[in-house]
This record gives sequence, structure tokens and C-alpha cells, in this order.
Amino acid sequence: MSRQQLKILDWLLTQDATTDLPQKLRQVSPPWTFKEWHQSYRQIVESKQFHWADTADFAVIGGFHAPSAAYVFAVGYQMAVHRLIPQISFDKFYAFCVAEQQGGHPSKITTRLAPATDVAGDTTKWQLIGEKTFVTGGEKADILLVAATVGKGEDGRNQLQMVLVKQPTQGLIMSPFKLPIDLPMMQEIGHGRALLDKVIVGESDILPGDAYTTYIKPFRTAEDLHILAAFAGDLFRNGIRYQWPSEIKAQILNLVAAIRMLIISDFTHPSVHIALSGLEQQFAHLMDLIEPHWPTNEKSQQQNLQAQQQVLQGAIPARIKRLDAAWRYYSSR
Repeated sequence: MSRQQLKILDWLLTQDATTDLPQKLRQVSPPWTFKEWHQSYRQIVESKQFHWADTADFAVIGGFHAPSAAYVFAVGYQMAVHRLIPQISFDKFYAFCVAEQQGGHPSKITTRLAPATDVAGDTTKWQLIGEKTFVTGGEKADILLVAATVGKGEDGRNQLQMVLVKQPTQGLIMSPFKLPIDLPMMQEIGHGRALLDKVIVGESDILPGDAYTTYIKPFRTAEDLHILAAFAGDLFRNGIRYQWPSEIKAQILNLVAAIRMLIISDFTHPSVHIALSGLEQQFAHLMDLIEPHWPTNEKSQQQNLQAQQQVLQGAIPARIKRLDAAWRYYSSR
């Protein structure tokens, strides 16, 4: 890795326990509101101090500054979106909207993107009609990234486009959505169900490329890696705060460097899925090493650790499927 790519390691090693929160918000008592966290997040991504940072670095820095596991997840989630769609603004909160009533498989997506003529007779407009059942942030999200079908291709498969939808906007109705699993940290961020009733969008709101191959397929891997990077940043801050042995902090730095290398790679390549599996094993081993070093009176930090493990374990079935496919790719060569 180049010196520029190692900048994040140098930054972590020069932090101390008094710099673990942005100065402007350091006096805010937990739990933070979403608005308070997002203000802190914007301070970080807009700071000239971090002109050298990419999405991998921002995930680590954001995790280091996050007040709870919920917002460690949130910053990793946001950086995954930015990694795949680098042209979007950092100052907004984006929700990746794929899943519907029948699931998130491309063949199950029924939300439609169709031509529309607005009241002024503009034929360059489009309309979205459908429903998304899993909107991270719910009504707190500034912009929805909506996967929609434009019809079937010659092969009979759904042809999908990804569309930017600002919130609020006419025809978009957001309602609360209860998660099927009990994850308190996810409730802290909130989720919603979006009804799209002839929502008008323009050509500039439709992202280039096929939505499945360009955004949906690589997103889960991008999300796993960026969330892992954010958790590593959070762990390093705790390593400073609780004066963990230098050997443990060195292992966290090693994890950061390895995650960073995969983040700048091609997420669709089979080797990335195999290497990610190894990183997850390394992370699990690191958790075992850290456990005896948590202060016994720090219940909130222990709960954060458990929440982190829940998030990482939540996608195990999909991860195993990708890993099996990756190993089959190499065994057949």
C-alpha cells in the first residue's frame, strides 16, 4: 500500500482518548438523536482535515467518532452507498431501497419506472409506482435509492434501473416499518415502508447502468466491508480509552489495512468474497482477545460489542452463498 493509502493508520495512531468525539458535540449526553449524529457525520466528511480520505477511511473515522453501535453501522452503510455511487453528495443520508413484499431478489421487484407527462407537457419525466418495505432511516432519510423495473428483457429477466428520490416529495408516503428481528441498535436508526404513488422523477434522477449488476449485486459486499471498517474504528477508539495492550491495537490496525485493500477492489470478483471470509474470522478471533479487557462496569460498551456481532451475523446466509460460489469458481478452473 502507498503512503497515502496508509494515512488512516497514521491518523489512528495519533489519536488520544480526549479526541474521540467532535468538539462541537462533545458535551452532548448519550443517547444521541439521529439529527445530532448526522450533524457530527457531516462535520467529518466535510472537514478539510480529511481531504485525503476515501470511503474506506471515512468508515474508520466515522466509526471512531460514533456514539453508539447504531451509528457505527450507519456510517458504514453510508460509505458503502458512496463507494458504489461516488457522484452523490456526502451531506445527505441515503437509503438503499430494493426489498419489496415478496423479497429483494431482482425477479421479485415490481416497483415500476414508466414514462410520464407532467402538467407542463414535459415528456422527459418518469413516474415511479410501487412499494418498498425496508427503508433504512425511514422518514429520516434525505434521498431514497429506489430499484425499479422498466419491463422484461428479451431473456425474460427484469430490467432494473436505480432512481434517486428526494424526501419529502409528492406521491411518496413513508410509514414506520417494524423489523422482523429484534435488534435494538437498528431501532435507534429506524426503518420505514415507502409507498410510491406516481412519484415524478427526471432523467437526471436515473442512475446510469443496470441496477442489478452495477448497484444491487455489489452492495451487500460493499456494506459488509464498510461496516467492518467502521467497527474497527470504534474498537480502536475503545483500545485507546481503556488502554488495551499494544498487541491488540496492532491487530486492529492490521484489520483496517486488510479491509481497506478489499474496499478499493472489485467487489464482484470471487477472490474478494474468500478474503472477506478470512477477515470475518480474524475479526471474531479479535473479539475473543478483547473480551477480558472490557472494564466490568462498562455495560454499555459490552452491549455495543454484542450489537456489532449481531449485525455481522445477520447476513451470514447470504455471505455463505457468495462464499460457496467463490470457492466453486476456483475449483472448476
